[in-house]
Amino acid sequence: MKTLCLLLIALVGWVARAETTKLTISVSDPSGRQLVANVVFDGDRVLEFGPEISNAPLAIFDLSAPAWTDTATGKRITLAEARAWAGNTKAGAESSLARVTDPDQRAFVQSLLTPDFVVSKSGDGVTLKSRFLNYIASAPLTLNGDLKKRLLVYDTLNAYRKAMAPRQLPPLHPARSLPLAGR
Repeated sequence: MKTLCLLLIALVGWVARAETTKLTISVSDPSGRQLVANVVFDGDRVLEFGPEISNAPLAIFDLSAPAWTDTATGKRITLAEARAWAGNTKAGAESSLARVTDPDQRAFVQSLLTPDFVVSKSGDGVTLKSRFLNYIASAPLTLNGDLKKRLLVYDTLNAYRKAMAPRQLPPLHPARSLPLAGR
């Protein structure tokens, strides 16, 4: 009940604010399977939805903490906790990499440990492509300095969230490869 109340308060606060920025992110694998997320930046808070914004957010990110809350479980995870988890996970993946004999599996694990994306502008967005994953972000690319900073904090938190929850993989930071990120 406490989680539901906090979620409702967060949603009411989000609806009450007028200054928001929406970003649609599409991730596909080489087989063409696609996942779409709608991300709404609202001050120091970011709400991540699935393909439809009309549904409840999947996660609420607090960029000032920095931390995120999984709305399904109510669990809050700080960046420090996520980094500790990632260090342990990466060490395990690196040690197991030596035992992987299949060249495709080895390349996949290596790409997770050291991502290498080719960045290209596409329409009104940016595409980051690797052998195993494609990230497509479509939104106006006129990001001011503040929004750019918030995007990088969100991207870092979200990479840890997605790595920790469903996949148990090392975190990837696609926005770190974007030209708008100052790289």
